[in-house]
Amino acid sequence: MSESELPAIDATAYAALEEIADGDNEFMTELLNQYLIDAVQLIDVLAPALESSNALDLERAAHTLKSSSANVGAMTLSDLCEDLQCIGRSGDLGEAASKVPLAIAEYARVCDELKARLEKL
Repeated sequence: MSESELPAIDATAYAALEEIADGDNEFMTELLNQYLIDAVQLIDVLAPALESSNALDLERAAHTLKSSSANVGAMTLSDLCEDLQCIGRSGDLGEAASKVPLAIAEYARVCDELKARLEKL
């Protein structure tokens, strides 16, 4: 199954987040909005890091985005970022050329899904 066939937000992971929130819609709203604010800043680092062959910036942005994406249930994006983090750590960015566009596209799917969920809160 390809990344685009998987749900942008994993139902089980998101349900666990909702359980932590314990019905507090204000908390969920704040958490999801903060993710959207932070994630766009991190996603905006990936392509320039690749273009300038800055492995450290790629690794750091991917690491942070990996963790925060997993926290909101964006497991496919988290997995892509884990790959990018490893690529950045290796210093050989050749493989990143195909992964960065995938991460950016997956991020757009995640944003759309989270914004739809925010409207329902």
